[in-house]
Amino acid sequence: MTKHILIIKDFFPSIKDPRLIKINLMLSTKYKVSLLGWDREFTKRKCLKDEKIPILHLRTIYLGFQRALLFPWWWLFIIYVLIKYNYDAVHVINLPSLLPSILICKIKKKKIIYDIEDSYIDQNELPNIIRTMGLNFEKFLTKFCDGVVLVDEIQQKEYGKILSKNIEIVYDSPPDIYYNEQIKSNNNIFTFF
Repeated sequence: MTKHILIIKDFFPSIKDPRLIKINLMLSTKYKVSLLGWDREFTKRKCLKDEKIPILHLRTIYLGFQRALLFPWWWLFIIYVLIKYNYDAVHVINLPSLLPSILICKIKKKKIIYDIEDSYIDQNELPNIIRTMGLNFEKFLTKFCDGVVLVDEIQQKEYGKILSKNIEIVYDSPPDIYYNEQIKSNNNIFTFF
């Protein structure tokens, strides 16, 4: 029986997301893959063909503190979906989706992979002490993950010692438009599951 991997991303873009496409292609060679996403642009579309997992359609204000007020709705939605649906492992992309995913995956004894697509703390200009506290909190959460995926070696240096035993790098680059073959990978990301 094929294992089912649920990818969770807090931003479901209206344009094609190269990283999401790459992770989906890598995983779908061996696993059934579904996406749980937040449609912040309110496009009301599905991501993958024959998708059974719902998408949260909740428009957000892109800048400012107001967007943060909607995160509790996103977290409740993640908890609801993780409790209701069957899956074998969860691949979480970015920090806003990590904490509720860890909570439910630990309760249900499911594997969880954390993909640090972007350092969330670096998206705003913050004092060094707050930035350091944020990075340390994120590194602490990796302790509860079965694996961590980084975008490059520079990110590995930025985070320093991550508490997860399994760390892999999947480069965050757009697909080569002149190279028409599907992505083939022998990347060890598959050993996480």
